[in-house]
Amino acid sequence: TLAARIERGPIAVDSAVALARQIADALDRAHRAGVTHRDVKPGNIMITRDGVKVLDFGLAKATASASAPDDKTMSAVLTTEGTVLGTPQYMAPEQFEGREADARCDIWAFGAVLHEMVTGQKAFQGKTYSSLVGAILSAEPAPMAVKPFTPRWLERLVLRCLSKDPEDRYQSMRDVVLDLKGVPEEPAARTKPSWSGWAAAGVFAAIALAGWLWHRDAKPTTTARQDFVVPAGTQFTDFDNSGGLAISPDGTTLAFVANDEKAPPQLYLRRLDSFEAKPVPGTEDAGRPFWSPDSRSVGFFAGGKLKRVDVAGGAPEDICDARRARGAHWTDRGEVIFSDGASKLSIVPAAGGKPKLILERSRERGDVFLYYPQVLPGGKQFLYLSRNAREEAHGLYVAWMDGIKPPVQILKTGFSGFYDAASGYLLYMQNPGTLLAKKLELEPPRLTGEAHMIAEDVRTAVGNGYLGVTASRNGTLSFIRGDDRLPDRLWLLDRSGAKLKPLTEPYRGGSFFSMAPDGQRLAYERSTLGPDVYVLQMSTGAASRVSRNFGTTPMFSLDGRYVYYICQPEHACRANADGTGDEQQLAGLPEANRVITSISKDGKYLMTGSAGLSLLATEGKHELTPYLTTTGTEGYGVFSPDGKWVAYQSAETGRMEIYLQSYPDKGQRLQVSSTGGTSPVWRPDGKELFWYAGKEGMVKAVSISPSAGGLKVGTPDGLFELRGTRPRLLPMADGKQFIVLLREGDDKPAKPLGLILNWAAGLAK
Repeated sequence: TLAARIERGPIAVDSAVALARQIADALDRAHRAGVTHRDVKPGNIMITRDGVKVLDFGLAKATASASAPDDKTMSAVLTTEGTVLGTPQYMAPEQFEGREADARCDIWAFGAVLHEMVTGQKAFQGKTYSSLVGAILSAEPAPMAVKPFTPRWLERLVLRCLSKDPEDRYQSMRDVVLDLKGVPEEPAARTKPSWSGWAAAGVFAAIALAGWLWHRDAKPTTTARQDFVVPAGTQFTDFDNSGGLAISPDGTTLAFVANDEKAPPQLYLRRLDSFEAKPVPGTEDAGRPFWSPDSRSVGFFAGGKLKRVDVAGGAPEDICDARRARGAHWTDRGEVIFSDGASKLSIVPAAGGKPKLILERSRERGDVFLYYPQVLPGGKQFLYLSRNAREEAHGLYVAWMDGIKPPVQILKTGFSGFYDAASGYLLYMQNPGTLLAKKLELEPPRLTGEAHMIAEDVRTAVGNGYLGVTASRNGTLSFIRGDDRLPDRLWLLDRSGAKLKPLTEPYRGGSFFSMAPDGQRLAYERSTLGPDVYVLQMSTGAASRVSRNFGTTPMFSLDGRYVYYICQPEHACRANADGTGDEQQLAGLPEANRVITSISKDGKYLMTGSAGLSLLATEGKHELTPYLTTTGTEGYGVFSPDGKWVAYQSAETGRMEIYLQSYPDKGQRLQVSSTGGTSPVWRPDGKELFWYAGKEGMVKAVSISPSAGGLKVGTPDGLFELRGTRPRLLPMADGKQFIVLLREGDDKPAKPLGLILNWAAGLAK
């Protein structure tokens, strides 16, 4: 219902107007049919995927005069002839006075509803029935006090609907519809976005001037909430492993990662006093942005590096190596603390230099991953997230920079947190979707006092715990809306990309999956607090867990008895495919090889590696032998079905492309793609090779056949688009069908960005 939506807070003006047009049009149609609703209120208005529905015409009549309700009947549902009813806050003055109530009472109610949509407060209020009636009969409606969010034309429209005298109101709902459709053009609409299809264009258009004016003036003592709809067909970059947003400490500028339909993710900056977002050159594939304390520079991860760029201009500069984008914080002392490969936390001068280890993964503590560090006031302590081997030890910890004390767990959670030094509150999430705040004491580290709910429907990356929340020092909090608890589903597609049938229920998972030789079972990744390997029975849809506490990149053995996978992050493991028995650790692996992508035709070797290809023996001492390592960052190799070739991706030309390398010798090599490509996979009979062309968002195929010189490679052909998904696919036997992991809801409008001004006001009261 609209009532449930309003309970979350005011609705952004553009969204409210869009809804109001539909409500007004529905009432206009009813009035033209000779029907007056008489009980228009948010609880009788439904927001559906097909649009707004005005429901519950149970009180609708073409009435003459009627008596006014009293304290006893005001909330009753009566339909007796001659009795005018409704919900008092939405009843026109003439209804209380017992005068004739025509369609103009619906216009009054519509004005009250629209006022409430925009402000989050009822237009007329009273502690008692009598005081409420008095306000409706004689007082002006409550000010639309979310200025400068509310444009003057909308305020005038609402006030005209709420005129005491029916003669001073709109005389027909059709006039209201026409005024809502003839909305005066706002500056945001006249300002052309800096790039076609900019992912956040609509999100920030309403924020810009409002946020700037808010912070320019004296800081208010109450909060204000808005949300902003992302234009259809656009979205923020998925931040499972990249993306993200950060507001500058001074509250003037938002840094975020976005992409249009054809371009890779890129860092964008938008001042809150401007309607234009500007891309930052040289920041392709950026992730997890963070700000310098003086708000003059932005740090980010990209290309296996930790980088920085000045807001005033200039090329990005490398700070140091950093393989994974798992969080960083720029300290007041000019250093950056960051998660290095998720296995340790390090600190490095922001100007560049050699990182210094401050905390590494501990078997004694059970650490699996160390994520998202933030130095706390005073510079002696820092906050971080630990993904742990023991479920009860998952959570946020406070540790000491000098390491003289062991880290202290302050909260059990699977998500990162943000400490707001201005208020002394920790922003955190224990269950997906709900953002909370609680006072954090530092000596000794502990959470105290009452937990306050700040926002709902806040987006997280469940796989690695990233919390899409950012706050400035002067109280502006921004967050990306959305629910990542169940966003994925395995689907069977045809060669055109059309969905044939779902193979699983929605779940949260990784992008790797492997088919058993019998074609009846599928091993795949699925996450709760951490990733695990499951085996799906294709015939029944039943799935059972194979890994014991952690598992990624599963691969079936050739006989189908076992599933190989990466277990505790530094090891390769093997377990029975039916889930029985114990997990067997095979060998420790360097970070660049902690991904299993294929198994050799004889079953003796696993292909591993995202940055250099190596072979892991499945038997004996499980030795790891390099196969192909150059400066091209080769990765994700897959054996051909006949065992004579390896397809892989490499960036040796400066862009990822697909190559074929002969096996076991390395005498021949062919480049297959020319417009970019990642994640190659063979058709089971070896007659085609498929890959993902990310810039085009296209699955491509090329025919492969033997020739006197080795192989004959055909001309690549685009099959279907694959956007908003994990770019991996598994072809069936004839190459006419594919198993693909798709993000649920990609065909729905992107959810809006949330903005809360002066978010901490009143928490300590």
